[in-house]
Amino acid sequence: MRTLVVLVSLVALGALFLSTSTGRSLLERLGIQPLRGRAPKDDRTFLLKACGGDGALVRERLAAERGRFPQATDAELHRKAIRRWFQERDGQT
Repeated sequence: MRTLVVLVSLVALGALFLSTSTGRSLLERLGIQPLRGRAPKDDRTFLLKACGGDGALVRERLAAERGRFPQATDAELHRKAIRRWFQERDGQT
C-alpha cells in the first residue's frame, strides 16, 4: 500500500512539474509535444510544409508567437503562426 501511495504521489508531482513553464520547456527540448492543447496533425503538417520542411523555421515561428502570446496552447500557437504565414504571403504585414 505504501508503495502505491509513493507511486501515485510521484506521478502527481511529475504532472504538476510538467504543467509549469520550466516543465514545458524541458519537454520541448526533449522533442516531446505537449498533451494538453496539442496542435492537430493537419496544422503541424501544414506549418511544416509552409516553412519548406524546415523544422528550425517552424520552431522559430512558434517561439515568436509564444513571445507574443505566452499563455497560448500549442494548438493556438500553430493557428497563429499559420495566420501570420498567410498574412506574410499575401503582403499584409
